[in-house]
Amino acid sequence: MFSLRILTLNCWGIPFPVICKDKNFRIKSLVKALSESEYDIVLLQEIWCISDFELLQSVISKKFPHSHYFHSGSIGSGMCVFTKHPIKDALYFNYRLNGYAHKIQHGDWFAGKGVGLIKVEVSGIMINIYTTHIHAEYSDINDEYFTHRLIQSFQLSQFIKQTSEKCDVVFVGGDCNMEPKSLSYKILTTNAMLNDAWLKKKNIMDDKLGNTCECPDNSYTDSATTLKFPHGKRIDYLLFRANSGTKVTVDHYERAFGKIPNDSRSYSDHEGVSATFSLMSAPTAQACPARDAVLLSDHLQAMINEMDKNASKLSSDRIIWILLAISSTVILFLRNCCSVGGTCIAFFMNLLMVFLVVFIAFCLWNGVVINNIDSKASAATKEEAKYLLNSKKEN
Repeated sequence: MFSLRILTLNCWGIPFPVICKDKNFRIKSLVKALSESEYDIVLLQEIWCISDFELLQSVISKKFPHSHYFHSGSIGSGMCVFTKHPIKDALYFNYRLNGYAHKIQHGDWFAGKGVGLIKVEVSGIMINIYTTHIHAEYSDINDEYFTHRLIQSFQLSQFIKQTSEKCDVVFVGGDCNMEPKSLSYKILTTNAMLNDAWLKKKNIMDDKLGNTCECPDNSYTDSATTLKFPHGKRIDYLLFRANSGTKVTVDHYERAFGKIPNDSRSYSDHEGVSATFSLMSAPTAQACPARDAVLLSDHLQAMINEMDKNASKLSSDRIIWILLAISSTVILFLRNCCSVGGTCIAFFMNLLMVFLVVFIAFCLWNGVVINNIDSKASAATKEEAKYLLNSKKEN
């Protein structure tokens, strides 16, 4: 038997001081804390700057001699892994949907988000370690990315399921941007047969202490958010599964990397999650948990229903985008048919023409290209879910 102490933390490392406060100070504080820590495996998200990864790598290499950054998209996935144990293999898998390029203020599309996998061997036990950062929820009132997160969680569960058959233990950590009651969480945990370390912990904790984002004691949580979420939200997770022949228990679970020592600031706008797991070979041990076919079938059917709703919405959206393009084209045509006098008026009319041309291109791009990508992703997810659902019914 041996123990593994694992940490996951969203570091909020956006390289823009206006929207990401105290980044350099926080990263340097994180480097110092990790160099003095006793973790075996560290999973970090939102390390957007390669220079920050290289700083971490150079300073904590004595503690964590093995590390890997998952390159993706135009700005990088932001995800990296530090481990005491040699990395035997690494793989990155992009999600088929990940926000929109024109939503520059959100930025998820540019990261090329997905799931990173590394494989390590400890005391003869083969371990698959997955880390992910699922699309953020920017509004709890009008959540335009609900379907994107649902598709990503399903793809994540499928990827874990298809790549973990030959290992002994699975660990999954990251910022999943979904709460435990959400359909995305239910799909992920049931389809990939994952245990939530928070629910399996031996130490007793107040339920509020499991929350990791928008926490009232975090220095970067504003007062308006505190009123809306007085206890914060639990969206960062450590999940696990033991395959047959191996036993895993959660000895201890805690939030980590809250406030920086001797400072009023927090390490990030998220709290970290730390858990200590005990692992041992047990020839008679069964895989845990056993797949709940009834629950999985219910969740898959609910997801299929959401895909149907999304298909209807996308069909309506396509019509709207095309109508906007047509009406703008008509206005542009009418403008060309009319002559205008005066230099000032002509200038503004020419600006209007440029705007209309750009707007028409934007409408056609969204109505034809982007809408079609979304439709195909939704259809593919629906078909894959149907295969699983039918197989459950046959059994």
